[in-house]
Amino acid sequence: MKTFLTTLFCLFAFATASASVNPIDLIIMADRTSKTVILRTTTDVEHPTRIEIIDARGATLYVDNLATGDFLNKRFELSTLPQGKYQLVVEDTVGRTVQPIEITNDVVVANPREATRHFFPSIRLKDANLLTINYLNPSGKQVAISVKDDEGNEVFADRIKGVNSVQKMYDLQQLPAAKYTVTLTSRDVKNYVQAIALK
Repeated sequence: MKTFLTTLFCLFAFATASASVNPIDLIIMADRTSKTVILRTTTDVEHPTRIEIIDARGATLYVDNLATGDFLNKRFELSTLPQGKYQLVVEDTVGRTVQPIEITNDVVVANPREATRHFFPSIRLKDANLLTINYLNPSGKQVAISVKDDEGNEVFADRIKGVNSVQKMYDLQQLPAAKYTVTLTSRDVKNYVQAIALK
């Protein structure tokens, strides 16, 4: 079961590497002749990718890390996987995709339309201490942005409501040279944190 879940997870990760995981690029199918499950990606991953297979109780059954350029092509014995529902979670620096999977008898169902896909924010510090943040916010719910110093003191905060795409630039030149953390929180991405250093 762990092998099957591992393969499934790897396959899903490879499929979504270019813009995080794209469920369309993941092939998950049962081979009834050999009584195996085949996991395959149609493209290589473009970023280091973490793959997890999680059962219906929330237990992580398998974890693997894929290097840039890797493909997934695995086959697992159906007899090693109990019937039930699973989640294949594929995460890279671009985003996180969760593909539901159901195994019953010799049938494996993984509908790409049931997958959820969340993109992580792009947080960049430009040469002149200009902080740029780009984030797709499909829910349109509030997005909170916070900048904290090394000691955890909030030095800057912003809240953006009712937009599906956040594109912001902040001038941080007034802050002293030091290390800071930028945190973005939304309904879909909880506490995405990135470190920056002002010079």
